[in-house]
Amino acid sequence: MEFHISVMEALQGINAKLDSMNHDIKATQLETKEIKKEVSGINSKVSSIEAELNIVKQDSSIIKKDIDWLKSESYSIKKDIDAIKSESSGIKKELDALKSESSGIKKELDALKSESSGIKKELNAIKSESSGIKNDLSIIKKELHDVKAVQTDHTHLLQRIEENQTQDILAILKTMNKKIDSKRFGHYAT
Repeated sequence: MEFHISVMEALQGINAKLDSMNHDIKATQLETKEIKKEVSGINSKVSSIEAELNIVKQDSSIIKKDIDWLKSESYSIKKDIDAIKSESSGIKKELDALKSESSGIKKELDALKSESSGIKKELNAIKSESSGIKNDLSIIKKELHDVKAVQTDHTHLLQRIEENQTQDILAILKTMNKKIDSKRFGHYAT
């Protein structure tokens, strides 16, 4: 009886653990959805930055054409050489600023790529953890099956013990009856 109760308690404990694991799996799935949303947002930001880079490249191309035009003008107009040099110097500074800005945007892109890689690693870790939980569930199901099998074996064993005890009691009663009969009717009673 005590063994039966402890098996039931063990089964209840296993069921509680299964419920807890199911809750953890659902929480992990929610976290995965949130991470996917974040990755989608990052991809959108990357597209926006790429569009800005294209605009910067177009502006840079236009500025380079302007510089070429200024150079040709400087050769043809000697009186304005100093003014054109000054203007050219300013444009070069703008180019350097644009290059610096472009370099900053590239660094941001690299950081975003690194962050995206980190998120992918986290997703892989979550998938691995989810796989581990599934394996644990499979082991628990097998243990449950084994416990049920043991419980069935113990029930059969208890039934056999009860049958053997009943046969032993009947044999003792027969022996006692023979002794009582032999005392009443002498040694020749059957």
